[in-house]
Amino acid sequence: MKRGFTLVELLVVVLIIGILSAVALPQYQVAVMKARLARTMPAVATLKTAAEMYYMANGVYDQTDMSLDISDIGGCRTDYNNGGPDIFWCDDFFINYVGGGDRDQYNIMAGVGDNPSHNNQTELQYVAYLDHSAYPNRRECWAYKENKVANQVCKSMGGVSAGTGSGAVSWTRTPVNMYVLP
Repeated sequence: MKRGFTLVELLVVVLIIGILSAVALPQYQVAVMKARLARTMPAVATLKTAAEMYYMANGVYDQTDMSLDISDIGGCRTDYNNGGPDIFWCDDFFINYVGGGDRDQYNIMAGVGDNPSHNNQTELQYVAYLDHSAYPNRRECWAYKENKVANQVCKSMGGVSAGTGSGAVSWTRTPVNMYVLP
């Protein structure tokens, strides 16, 4: 007598594998995107330190990145032909230094999660406000409103909803849900 698996047993195994992968895949996507966002945080901190040192020396923030030292940020460069002097392009993210305008615009934003079908607009950003802005030392996570994974990343970092914004940055897909980080 031959022993083997019946068709029903094989279908049950395939169904179980399908259910497990349906549960695990979204969590994997959140973990990957969270790791990519975490990689931006030291770069933002380095640029923030440079901006604060410039402020201490000059009494104002630099309006561009022209005087800021970014040598400690590996893999990043300023591209004057693609975004102006306040955009740093890094290996898999960008940093936007916003030093002009009114006080609440003094922040540093890093974006990850580029999707070529969206003209390289990012759907997840980490934002750190400078010490002499309207929101001193405030950190935020911005997630494109329609991207469930990006919103889960912000929430998993302890983000508390701060409303929705339109984001005037051309590299950010809008509208965004904004979360204040602890």
